[in-house]
Amino acid sequence: MLCSRRQIAILVSNQVESYLELLEGDIRQRRQTLALGILEPHGNGEQVYNSVLMLDGDNRQTYRKRHLVPFGEYFPVPDLVREWLRLLALPNTDMRAGDAVQPLLTTAGGLPVAAAICYEDAYGAEQLYAFPDAAVIVNVSNDAWFGNSIAPHQHLQVARMRALEVGRPVIRATNNGISAFIDYRGGIVDIAPQFELAVLTRLVQPRRDQTPYAAGGNLPLLVILAAILTLSLTVRGRALKESPKSVN
Repeated sequence: MLCSRRQIAILVSNQVESYLELLEGDIRQRRQTLALGILEPHGNGEQVYNSVLMLDGDNRQTYRKRHLVPFGEYFPVPDLVREWLRLLALPNTDMRAGDAVQPLLTTAGGLPVAAAICYEDAYGAEQLYAFPDAAVIVNVSNDAWFGNSIAPHQHLQVARMRALEVGRPVIRATNNGISAFIDYRGGIVDIAPQFELAVLTRLVQPRRDQTPYAAGGNLPLLVILAAILTLSLTVRGRALKESPKSVN
């Protein structure tokens, strides 16, 4: 069934509510925290957020995806093309991006969590606002459209790099692979097989220290690259001045 974004938003806000309440009742008894992906309606439902919803039985917290996928979550096209899509009854409205800086999700035990949805974890500098406060990174992703290709494996490598950069363990959950627990050094602690129903359970050690990258981001690297470029141009300029002129 083809649904508009407004219909999807209505579905999320109305028909899923009873299911969420059921989950909250179970979580409250177990004193646990649950994070799940959900479409979150905005305003009158014409736009929705791609969100992570965290439940602890008493409170609901959301992280809203900030870095949207072109042509998947928004259309970088002129209004004329958008109107053409509307006339053909095709999806033609954009998802709404979350704020660049958002409050960290917090578990029932008070653990601050940095969330990243799908390929947001490919942009390390965009996550730095969450540190050093965040003690764990959670990445949820839909990698199904990659199929049995190298892309899910590359996405796992990206998540491992984020762990290494900021010195935080990563809990990664995907729909068909590759779900994994990653330690703060980027090493894989446990991993689920692709395209199989699996449950991973591990103890995760939160961390609060500050790595050089978390503290300075890309700035030190850019300064070093600029210095190397300046030095190279200076040396080359001197070499050209000191080289003998050719005689015709």
